[in-house]
Amino acid sequence: MDWSCLTKLNGFSLDIASFLAHASSDSYFDMDRKSHLEERWNCQVRLVDVNESQAMVFDGPSLVISFRGTEPTEIRDWLSDLNVLKTSWKNSLSVHSGFLDAYLSVRNKVLAECANAQGRDIFLCGHSLGGEIADLAAIDLESLGMHPRRIYTFGAPRALGSFSARKARNVFQGRKFRVVNGNDIVPRVPICLRFQHFGTLAYINRFLSPGSEQDDVKADIEINPGLAYLLYDRILGYRADMLSSHSMSNYIQGIENAKTNRVLRADF
Repeated sequence: MDWSCLTKLNGFSLDIASFLAHASSDSYFDMDRKSHLEERWNCQVRLVDVNESQAMVFDGPSLVISFRGTEPTEIRDWLSDLNVLKTSWKNSLSVHSGFLDAYLSVRNKVLAECANAQGRDIFLCGHSLGGEIADLAAIDLESLGMHPRRIYTFGAPRALGSFSARKARNVFQGRKFRVVNGNDIVPRVPICLRFQHFGTLAYINRFLSPGSEQDDVKADIEINPGLAYLLYDRILGYRADMLSSHSMSNYIQGIENAKTNRVLRADF
């Protein structure tokens, strides 16, 4: 993997998105593939595993921590049993209690890894539930003076109350990017009246979906598109199984398709 892309931090980056998407995907591997992972990433790789919450630590020129998401076979059960209770965190933040519990279980080990970064930049990422754990880790690190350089999430659900989300948007403006793939249903839960996202939306439109016919003009990753665009694109790009858009492999393919087309507007 080419770590040099992490030094180019001008807005949303397809190269960083690709790099951290692969890190998010590889967080699903077990440590019996440790030697393979270390050869692939050319760095030490460690697994943080506490009470069914896991994070993969890629200890290279920068420190990359990738939080493991929901296993694909468990997505349907996770959506049907979604805990929508809020809890208070850090005095003033309103947070999804289930996601906070998942982060707090690995918090001490994650903080220890970041404390040992020794001046290196910290990057956080994750897919699905792992993306929301990455968000909470970013908020925690920021409050402790260990400022993550970038946070990229892929198909992450909502986790913060509206006031808390507004505060996070201001703090992480230009550093947090949430990548959403077309009709992926997971980023639309829990209901927006109780929970909201923060960070710049990087939306993989229907022309970049695996198997679609790509159009050199329209194939794009749209940055912060409006609601009308999202509705129109999702209707035309509808898939019978909306959960298929949630797979990490489809996220990686959409990003790689965008890199091939190279149609991001210059101001991004």
